[in-house]
Amino acid sequence: MPQSNAEMQEPESAVINHGSISGKIIPTPVSEISLIISNASNGKKVIVDGYVNINGEFYFPGLPSGSYTLDLSANSRYMPLDFKAIQVTSGKQTDVGTIVLKPNPDNGNIIGIISPVQASSAFIVQCVEPFSSNSYSGVVDPATGHFEITNLPAGKWSIYFQPNNGFKPQNSLITINNKQTANIGTITFESAPFVSSISMIANGKTLRMTGSAIYDGTKLNISGRYSRGVNNSIGDGIFNLTISLDQVTVPGTYVCNSTTTSKITYTQNLYGLGAPNGTWASTKEGSDATIIVTNVDLANKTIKGTFTANLGTTTSSKIAIQQITSGSFTAIYN
Repeated sequence: MPQSNAEMQEPESAVINHGSISGKIIPTPVSEISLIISNASNGKKVIVDGYVNINGEFYFPGLPSGSYTLDLSANSRYMPLDFKAIQVTSGKQTDVGTIVLKPNPDNGNIIGIISPVQASSAFIVQCVEPFSSNSYSGVVDPATGHFEITNLPAGKWSIYFQPNNGFKPQNSLITINNKQTANIGTITFESAPFVSSISMIANGKTLRMTGSAIYDGTKLNISGRYSRGVNNSIGDGIFNLTISLDQVTVPGTYVCNSTTTSKITYTQNLYGLGAPNGTWASTKEGSDATIIVTNVDLANKTIKGTFTANLGTTTSSKIAIQQITSGSFTAIYN
């Protein structure tokens, strides 16, 4: 989390007895930055409790008066830097200013085009030979489909495109040599069935579901599902939400409670085994939900809306009420 200006200030004891070094680094691959401070007179590394925040700002307090060397290294996309003879005075903060990382001149680039242009808007690259856990993102020009990412070390790179709805994912491999621009050519996306989506916050947990929808001209049923790896811990497992609405022909507001046929049901299976271990529904007495259908597009077979709900448990779950906020859905039917 970014540090405020107040948090950048030295404590009173440090101001009286020691000095400090501060500055800023751009661009900011913060998780990959290493800063080492050494005593310029003897070359020994100085151990201090400093930090680099997500804005690239760094701060090292508690330094006795003297001359210091600052060695900076980032990932292999940038050249290491060192700054000598940084003078520190007790009771003062020495600001070295903004440090601009310099691209490694031996690195290369990837360029290409996607087709059709509406298939994707973003991509991620990661080096697989030699393997690196670092990944970097880029964007696709929405008008031309052209994409480019620069300053990548030599190696074999995987490039993954996050597809827009209606297209299948694309993943390609390309080798970059030193000082080379590798042209991956045209990446053609295959079409895929459109899927419905539901996004919501349930008791503070953000869930983004994919699913299906059935619409017969009046009745709308949407089913969404979210799952993640099961590690026998709370938060893993399978989560489902269903929305059933009657008389959906135009945008409007629908109320769901124990007396209506329109309803919302939410289930969770925290360990992914057997039957759900929690079910909450608007049909439970005392529950309520409001669904607002904002768009009915019969030509494109799409219905969109938002919803909120307070769903009572219909099982023996310890959670009596599931409060759902910021709910939205896009129902795409055949």
